[in-house]
Amino acid sequence: MRPFFRIATLPSRGGDHNLESPPFVVVVVMETLTVRISRLSHSLLRELAGETDETMVEVLDKAVRAYRNATLLAGLDADYRALRDDPAAWAEELRERESWDGTVGDGLND
Repeated sequence: MRPFFRIATLPSRGGDHNLESPPFVVVVVMETLTVRISRLSHSLLRELAGETDETMVEVLDKAVRAYRNATLLAGLDADYRALRDDPAAWAEELRERESWDGTVGDGLND
């Protein structure tokens, strides 16, 4: 792994840059790995990075997290569809939900 640096200069209080109040410099160091991607994906990644003013690493990180979330939700949806397609299992699910509804006990009506 090699370190990845992102340096940002933030204005000092009052926005004046002089010797008495120099700007703050923030350095973020992350470890990176090399991953092979297609030329098309690299081109799209570079385009997105340019459009969003982010690094390609930041765009790729967001894309991977979004894909993970999408596949997680798709799997959850498939599991619930399978549950609903089994009448006995779905009836059991509804009975269990009803039993949990009684545990709230906050006195509020839904």
